Amino acid sequence: MSTRSVRRWTSTIGAVALVLSTVLGVQAARQTPAAAALPGAVVTDDLTPFGFEPIKTARALCPPNTHVTGGGGRIIGAGGLAVLTRLQPIRTNNQDRYEVTAIDADGDVTTSWAVQAYAICADIAAPEIRSATAADGGRSFQDATAGCPGGAGSVTGGGGQISGGKGRVSLAAVAQSVSISSMRSRGLEDPITGFSEPWSVTSYAVCTAPETARAGSTRVSPIDSNQKILPVPCQPGGTVTGGGAMLSDVSFNAPPIVLEAIVPEILPGAVPGDQIQVIARESTPTNATWSLRGTVTCAR
Repeated sequence: MSTRSVRRWTSTIGAVALVLSTVLGVQAARQTPAAAALPGAVVTDDLTPFGFEPIKTARALCPPNTHVTGGGGRIIGAGGLAVLTRLQPIRTNNQDRYEVTAIDADGDVTTSWAVQAYAICADIAAPEIRSATAADGGRSFQDATAGCPGGAGSVTGGGGQISGGKGRVSLAAVAQSVSISSMRSRGLEDPITGFSEPWSVTSYAVCTAPETARAGSTRVSPIDSNQKILPVPCQPGGTVTGGGAMLSDVSFNAPPIVLEAIVPEILPGAVPGDQIQVIARESTPTNATWSLRGTVTCAR
């Protein structure tokens, strides 16, 4: 049994499920935001079967004649012991989608778990998905930044992917800039086990017409050693097109701190709401302090 397994955090995920149910549930009292800048907006999702497989991938498909603007995903039931390694918007000639992969590298997850993917889609001109890749370079972390230069449009969403990390390198950031000009992704090696093989991190930016994305906002959690559940709202009148999160103020000598969820709000009719919610937790108890930064991009 690995060190992580011996020191596994055994708290339940009830608090997470309760808060997520608010985000994902039907909120009859809420009014759907105006979506003139995001016609035909809809959120789709895909949930893998619950089980004990070490690698799980969910694929949320956009409806016909719509295109992905962004998305998100979450790990359910793994207790911080599985890590996100891919949050990827994909555009094809047939059907856009958003794919999410998580890995339990050490076999530490002893309960049935699953992965859920969310795609935010709209009836807009086909976006360009740009990417940038950076190798680890011998460090414990590495960043890659993708953007939309040269008049390619605005970043409405994006994602990130770890290649070659075998679950011992996780996505510690998939973060949009407030200026909506770029998307940065960070790969972070497990601070307990490390990882000596080559790996890389790729960032993805969904580039749409400049008028599609109008505003972004950021929210930062307190700096402490507690689990973080952080809603990040659009500016008034906004409809979410994508979101991101970044672990901050993390000591690289601390036990793994896992980015667990980036979830768009879903209103009646599967319409995107005006916020996202991001969640991170420690995989083992620690007194180390850290914070969570969430970003949201919105059309209005």
